[in-house]
Amino acid sequence: TMSLTVSPILSVPNSDFILEPIGTVHTEPHLKLVSDNHEFYSKYIYKFRKEKWKENEVEMLKGAQADWHSFTQQKHASILTLNFSIRSKDKSRYIGVVGLLRIKNGEADIGYLVDPQMAGQGIMTKCVKCLLDALWKDNRLIPLNRVSLSTSPVNEASKRIALKTGFCLCKEDEQEMWYEQTKEQWLSQKEDG
Repeated sequence: TMSLTVSPILSVPNSDFILEPIGTVHTEPHLKLVSDNHEFYSKYIYKFRKEKWKENEVEMLKGAQADWHSFTQQKHASILTLNFSIRSKDKSRYIGVVGLLRIKNGEADIGYLVDPQMAGQGIMTKCVKCLLDALWKDNRLIPLNRVSLSTSPVNEASKRIALKTGFCLCKEDEQEMWYEQTKEQWLSQKEDG
């Protein structure tokens, strides 16, 4: 059984950022970030190529908020996602989202999105590492056996994040690359260095 005595707000090591559970306060800044950068995101993220992407994002945010409510009630079986906003520690700037998606049968996918103006600074790598530490080391989130990450073969930044955070490439084709990580792999990498 998971204890919630520790705050679900995660401080990202070696940065000025925190990960905090997606709430209603994040809806407007998230939609503004995605709207302002829609052309950029649609190059790499399929869901932003769809006609109703904005409505889908609103539904994603509502679902994420409901899942955090289930988390606080320790109703883990009903949780589908655990999404965190990425904000400056003073909460003045929203720069993206990182989270566990499609949680089912002890497995989940990791997904993320960062403000393109903040890209290339290693922020997302630190945020993904922070999330994985909370998941595997601290057991502060939800019991999982495996986490997957998928990206477009043309998304060099996302491929670097996968490798820098300890994911192993397990499958690829012309449209997508799939990486995965287990707790045992994560522990092994921590022991190695």
